[in-house]
Amino acid sequence: MTGADGSAGVDLFDGSQVLLAPSTRLEVHQLSDERIRLILFQGRLYLRLKPQGDRQFAILTKNSVVKVVGTDLGVQFDREAEQTAVRVFEGMVDLFDKNKLQEKVLVTPEAELLVDAAGVSPSGTPVFHEMTLPPLPSASGRSFAENLYEAFRTSPLELFEEEIEVLTGGDGDFGAAAAEAERIVPNEAALKKIRNDIKLIQFEMVSFSAIQGRMPKQVDELSSLTTDERRDPWGKPYQIEELDGERIRIFSLGEDGRQGTVDDVKF
Repeated sequence: MTGADGSAGVDLFDGSQVLLAPSTRLEVHQLSDERIRLILFQGRLYLRLKPQGDRQFAILTKNSVVKVVGTDLGVQFDREAEQTAVRVFEGMVDLFDKNKLQEKVLVTPEAELLVDAAGVSPSGTPVFHEMTLPPLPSASGRSFAENLYEAFRTSPLELFEEEIEVLTGGDGDFGAAAAEAERIVPNEAALKKIRNDIKLIQFEMVSFSAIQGRMPKQVDELSSLTTDERRDPWGKPYQIEELDGERIRIFSLGEDGRQGTVDDVKF
C-alpha cells in the first residue's frame, strides 16, 4: 500500500509495469505462468502490459472485473462511493459489472467508463490523464494461496473481511465464488487451484474469526466432527483439543501423531 504522499512502481513477473498513485492498496496474484490477477482495494493504478499472446490478465475491484487484452490502461476504485473508473490509452479491455458477469463491455482507447450501483456508464468527469511509466524495480511475487494465507495471518480482521468480500463478489458466499470461477475461468487446472484456495480460506477463517470472537458456532461445528472427518483443504487430518473452556487448540496430524500447533483459538 502506498502512503498518502507517495507513489510506487511494481515490475510484474512477465515484465509488465504498474504505477500506483498515493493511498493505493493493491495485491498481485500469479495464478499460473499465463494468469495474473491484480486486486485493487482502493486508489488508482496505471498499467503497461508487455505483449504476451497466451496471458490472461485481470484486475478485480469490489464491483468490477477488468479482463485486459490491451497494453495501456488506468483503473481507479473509490471505496466511499463504491465506484470503479476504467480508462484505456492503448489497446482494449473487457469490462464486467460483478453483478452482471454475463454482460461484457468493450472499452476502447480514450474511453473512460464507470462501474457503480447503477451498472456501467460513460464517465461524466474523467479522472485519468495519461502518464509515462518510469523504469521500475524488480519485485518477487507469491502465489494466490500464499497471499491469502499471509492476509489471514497478518491483516486486521476488517482488512481480511474486505479481502474476502472482494474475492467473493461482496456477499461472502464461497459457493457463489466457486461457481463464478467456473463461469469465467476456462482452464481446468486453474479452476482446481481456485477451488483449493477457496477451501483454504474457509478453513482458515474459522480459526481467525474465532480468535476475534466472531464465529463460535463454526468452532463448535469443527469440534463436533469425528477424527476421520477433520481434514484440512489438502486432505490431511487435524485434531481439536479444548484447553480451558474458552480456547481450543488445532493440531495438524501426521503418521506419528501431532506435528505442531496450527492455532490456539479463543471463542
